[in-house]
Amino acid sequence: MSSESQTSVEDLIELARDRRRTSRQVLFGNVVDIFLMEDARVSERERSLIVGILRDLIKEVEVDLRKRLAEQLQASESAPAELIAILANEDIEIAGPILRESPVIQDPDLINVIKQRGREHWLAITMRRSVSAPVSDALVATGDLDVIESLLGNANAELSRRAMEYLVAESQRVDRFQRPLLLRADLPTDLAMRMYWWVSAALREHLLRHHAIDVDRLDTAMETSVAEESAARADGGQALHDTAQALIAGLGDATEINASLLVRLLRSGRVPVFVGALAHMADLPEIVVRRIVLDCDGESLAMVCRACGIDRNDFGTLFMLIQSAFGEDAALPPQRLQRVLTLFDETRPDHAARATTVWRRHPEYLDAIDALAGDRVAGGRRQAAATGTGAP
Repeated sequence: MSSESQTSVEDLIELARDRRRTSRQVLFGNVVDIFLMEDARVSERERSLIVGILRDLIKEVEVDLRKRLAEQLQASESAPAELIAILANEDIEIAGPILRESPVIQDPDLINVIKQRGREHWLAITMRRSVSAPVSDALVATGDLDVIESLLGNANAELSRRAMEYLVAESQRVDRFQRPLLLRADLPTDLAMRMYWWVSAALREHLLRHHAIDVDRLDTAMETSVAEESAARADGGQALHDTAQALIAGLGDATEINASLLVRLLRSGRVPVFVGALAHMADLPEIVVRRIVLDCDGESLAMVCRACGIDRNDFGTLFMLIQSAFGEDAALPPQRLQRVLTLFDETRPDHAARATTVWRRHPEYLDAIDALAGDRVAGGRRQAAATGTGAP
C-alpha cells in the first residue's frame, strides 16, 4: 500500500483500541469502505487484518450497517469466505441477500445454516441460482413442505436420486409436490411413471407429452405397478419405508439428525422417515427401532433417547406424538406420561448405552423378552412392526 494508505490502516488499528460505541461504528464503516474500494491495493496481511476487524466488530454495530455490508458483498466473487459464512448465519434481513446470491458461500456453510437456522433461511437457500445435491438433501430432510415445494420449483437445484425417489413416494400423500415434480426436466422417466396413477388427469397429460412413453407400454407398465403397489401396501408400505431409509442413510453428514428433526418428522406425519432417522441416530437396526416405536409402554424409547442424548422435554414430546400417531385417540393420561418421564429421569445414560449395544448386536433381543414375559399383546405389536404391517 502507499504510505498514505499505510497510515490509514494504522489509524484503523488505533481506532480499534477505542471501545466506545460511536468509535466502533466509525471504525466499522471505514473498514468496510477500504475493503470494498475497487482501487484499494492491500497486501494479504492487510486484507487478513481488515477481515479480522470486521469479524470482531460485526456483532457490535447496528443492524443497518451489517445489512449494508451484506448487500455490498452479496454478489462479490472476492469476498472472504469466513466473513460471508458469518453474515449467512445472521437474522434473515441480513443473511437473506448472502444466502440467495453469494457465489462465495460453500456447501458446508449452507448446510450449517440449515442446521442452525429456520424456515426463512431455508427458503432463501432454495432460491439460489444453483443448489447442489448435498444441500438439497439437507433441505429435504427438514421436512418443511413450503421449503421442499420451493426447492422443487428451482430448475437449477440438483436433486439426488434418493431424494427424488423419496419425494415421488411422498407426492402420493402431499399433492403440492406433484406438479413441481412432474415439471422438472431431471425427473427420471421411471419415477414419473410411478406417479401416473395418483396425479390428476391434467398432470397425466403433461407426463405423456413431456416423456417419450408409448401409451400402450405405459398402460401395461402401470398395471404391473398397481399390482406391485398393492403388494407393497399389504406389506405395510414397505416401498415407502425403503425410500425413506435410503434418504436418511444417504444424508450422512449432510444434515444433523437431532431431536428437533425427529419432532418435526412426527408432527408432519412422516413416521417411516422418523423411524429411519432415529435408527440412524442411535446406530440401531431399523427393525429394532420400529419395534421400540410400537412398544406402547415407552420404556425402550426412553432407553434409546437417553443413549442418544435427547433431553427430557424432547423425549416427552416424542412419546406423546408416537402415541398419537399409532391410534391413541384419547388424551394421554397424565400419570402414564409421568411414569415414563420418571423412568427417563432414573435411567443413567451409560446404562442406556449398554442396553442399546445389546439391541445393536442382537435384533432378536426384544423377541426373547416377549417370550420370557409371555406378553402376547406386545409380541403381536412387535411382530406387526417386524413385518411392516404397521400398528395393530
